[in-house]
Amino acid sequence: MVPVVLLCVRIPILSDRVRLMLSRVLCASLALFVTIGTGTSRADGPFPPHKIADNTYYVGSQDLATYLITTPEGHFLINSGFEETVPLIRDAVQTLGFKPTDVKYILASHAHSDHVAGHARLKELTGAQVLVMQGDEEVIRKGGEGQYLYTDQRWLPCPVDRVLKDREKLTLGGVTLTAHRTAGHTPGCTTWTWRTTDRGRPLDVVVIGSPNVNPGYQLVGNTAYPAIAANYAATFRRLHSLPCDIFLGAHGDYYKLPAKHATLKTSDVNPFIDPQGYTDYVTFKEKAFREELTRQGGTISEPAVKHSFFIAGPTFTGIIGEEGEELWNAGQPAARDGYVLPNGNVLIAWGDEVRELTREKEVVFRYRKSAENAELGTVQRLANGNTLITELGKRPRLLEVNPAGEIAVECPLLPETDNAHMQTRMARRLPNGNYLAPHLLAFKVKEYTPQGKVVQEFATDLPELGGRPAENWPFTAIRLKNGHTLVNLTHGNKTVEFDPQGHVVWKVGNDDFPELKPFADPCGGQRLPNGNTVIASYGTQGPIKVFEVNREKQIVWKYTGPHRAHEIQVLTTNGEPIEGDPLK
Repeated sequence: MVPVVLLCVRIPILSDRVRLMLSRVLCASLALFVTIGTGTSRADGPFPPHKIADNTYYVGSQDLATYLITTPEGHFLINSGFEETVPLIRDAVQTLGFKPTDVKYILASHAHSDHVAGHARLKELTGAQVLVMQGDEEVIRKGGEGQYLYTDQRWLPCPVDRVLKDREKLTLGGVTLTAHRTAGHTPGCTTWTWRTTDRGRPLDVVVIGSPNVNPGYQLVGNTAYPAIAANYAATFRRLHSLPCDIFLGAHGDYYKLPAKHATLKTSDVNPFIDPQGYTDYVTFKEKAFREELTRQGGTISEPAVKHSFFIAGPTFTGIIGEEGEELWNAGQPAARDGYVLPNGNVLIAWGDEVRELTREKEVVFRYRKSAENAELGTVQRLANGNTLITELGKRPRLLEVNPAGEIAVECPLLPETDNAHMQTRMARRLPNGNYLAPHLLAFKVKEYTPQGKVVQEFATDLPELGGRPAENWPFTAIRLKNGHTLVNLTHGNKTVEFDPQGHVVWKVGNDDFPELKPFADPCGGQRLPNGNTVIASYGTQGPIKVFEVNREKQIVWKYTGPHRAHEIQVLTTNGEPIEGDPLK
């Protein structure tokens, strides 16, 4: 830190108002030379307040990010910056048409002065409660006392109304924020997530607390913060596990704020929707951490991957625990598809019936196939409360069934075959309201409007995949956040990722594992938030029933228990739940 002496000169001939303005300019000019240990200027200037998505706004300064999340019952505010930043935040909130006094909760990314030194002033201004993650609460209460490394920094102490725990949820006016403890940068560093919408599209927001290893951080032999390296390693595992559409952070430069903001008025696409930018940033920062850890002579032993998961299979329908144990059994095998819902219930499609079961096996929703068709093949609970179901047979169709069991939407399908069993498999509704259906014997994945019009299709019998002789029947088609489509080609024994034009951008199959050959009629699949793909080998006669493969085509996990899987849903990894809507 640079010591600065501020001089106040009284000039009698000037009015009080002018003297005040000059005083502020002088103080701001001198403060430009003052920086804290994290490298942020206390005189950081204003930045245009702006809307990020439907209930999410930027009200911070040029570098210090502050976010306003609005609800009908009051608002959340993440970060206060310095004391000097608070008037900028106040003005930004008002410019957007909101009242600072409607803020109910003041939150934080982490307890460094550039994010929380203004908490006391902001609390005084708004009357809001201050909520802080466990590990950072005493630093905020004591105005900077007790920090690691920055031991000489002080600010106005601020009362803490509530101490949060990892994964604690805060709900206000129908909006729920989740606090993720992503420690390392500070012991209570917090990454915030919530769901918003943009033009009707549901989106996952992530505000990264900070993954940075600051200059001077001791990762090895740190007696002041012994768990620092282990905390960082756990943080990167968590960050990789979070679904992200809108990537934000404690500083605007994390997500290239100036460049993205500059395109707001000229682009039809929301520039803040950047899932790849999030992945790239987290990967880059993890690499920097590991390089610094190695430079300091440290190592981290990674835990073995363990998953719990739902299986819809020929001999078992239920939930398997991380140790391979049966946690829950639906009592009826041979299911086609299924989901574990956010409320804990399990939605399952058998050949003739769809049922939603509580864990006590009480039926709370049921749909039976129509007499004119031969079987059911798909089930998916939609955000609007309806349930997506496919009926196969003489009149192949996608149905949206409302909670009362009534058909709300009927979309005719064009599978190009009368073979009911081979007409389609894991059809899914897309965020744009259309439906994605893989048609096995047509060697095509088609996107339908609710009226049944095909607006896009791409072929799976491409020469580079072996053509028709390879029997690349599309079974599972998953639309990814980047617009690509992941497809399991069941008889072709491969998994392929296509771009929006239908070009192959990534594929993996038995040719990549010539000795193991884990692909055997791959049916169900899931793309995890960390970018890995889980594949169910329905036709296997060997030990591997389900396995996880990374982008480098390495198997990082496998299930070798007794049950084969037609469809799966990974629920937890090493005890941590998979966040967001599963891409399966």
